[in-house]
Amino acid sequence: MVSNYSKLNYNFDVDRLAVESLELFEKYGSSGQISLKHRENTDKESQWDDGIGSAIGEGQFLNTKEYIVLNEMLKGSYIEAIHNTIEKDYNFGRMRLMKLTGRKCMSLHTDMEKRIHIPITTNENCLMIVDDEIIHMPADGNAYLVNTKKRHTALNSNKDFDRIHLMFDLI
Repeated sequence: MVSNYSKLNYNFDVDRLAVESLELFEKYGSSGQISLKHRENTDKESQWDDGIGSAIGEGQFLNTKEYIVLNEMLKGSYIEAIHNTIEKDYNFGRMRLMKLTGRKCMSLHTDMEKRIHIPITTNENCLMIVDDEIIHMPADGNAYLVNTKKRHTALNSNKDFDRIHLMFDLI
């Protein structure tokens, strides 16, 4: 069986990324997701929410290719440095911080594109299941390419622990 994910060798500072991510969740993360890139001409009040949630919803389809503007509040941040590093190797549109609280599981679904995950806070009780393959991605400074075009879910079986990933939708 071919694996549905592969480790991409990077050396990101997960502690530094966690500090910035938690600050952003305190300010803008009421939904459990924060959009770090937005479409051109998105008003300032909507930029952190532009592109969160499902790519298909309420008769709309989000075209990940339209998410080309990194939020200006991230200029000079470590998140911007990670954006620039990944951008050298991969074409991507939407870029989001995703939080999955304890005792939660996402519905089984498929995405239109593969995704890169950078685990920020996780432990052995945070898993993904992709096409019946159980995956744990450690917060080790690496990124992971995941074939989310296949049926998958994410789960956090901890009691009181938030799983946070930085995600990139590949084009």
